[in-house]
Amino acid sequence: MPNNKDAGMLENLCLESIRNTYQEKCIDLFFECVERYCLGEFSRLNLPKSKLLSYFSMKSPYVNSLGIAALKDHFDFDHECFNKIKGFLKILFT
Repeated sequence: MPNNKDAGMLENLCLESIRNTYQEKCIDLFFECVERYCLGEFSRLNLPKSKLLSYFSMKSPYVNSLGIAALKDHFDFDHECFNKIKGFLKILFT
């Protein structure tokens, strides 16, 4: 994981930046519904990637990739969850 302590992928880190927001609440409600009614589909999902796509559906302009979402300012890169990866990149590129 890009925060250098948790398991996961870049999508997990980006989802961390929207923790405790109305967007996270909407995403959680949606996936509770998917788990309940989409018999068998939920267990086959890549949940972090699926949740991030759900987040993108709430943003304008709509995008369908993490990289483009970053370019369109769909994330608050001042959020503390990005500090470790920013520090790593600073060391890497200086």
